[in-house]
Amino acid sequence: MLSSARALWAGGSPATKGHKVVLYDVDKERAKHVAGKLRCSVAGELEPAVQGSDVVIVIVPISETASVLVEAADACDSDATLVELSSVRPLC
Repeated sequence: MLSSARALWAGGSPATKGHKVVLYDVDKERAKHVAGKLRCSVAGELEPAVQGSDVVIVIVPISETASVLVEAADACDSDATLVELSSVRPLC
């Protein structure tokens, strides 16, 4: 998970560029650790993490992709962009 997050932040944390970034992970301790490194906030549950977001990026194990996408799509606003990167592996 951390290498995927690092790849997304390669140009600098969006949180330091004026964007609100919220991270969610079922592993709460890992979420706190990664959020500290990336300087973003953490949500305790998926629904509040995606509500009101313009863009939702899902990076989960492939076996969980379908169920997480359905849950995220149900929770996010109808005009939000939902991006799935679970099958993409960063080179860094």
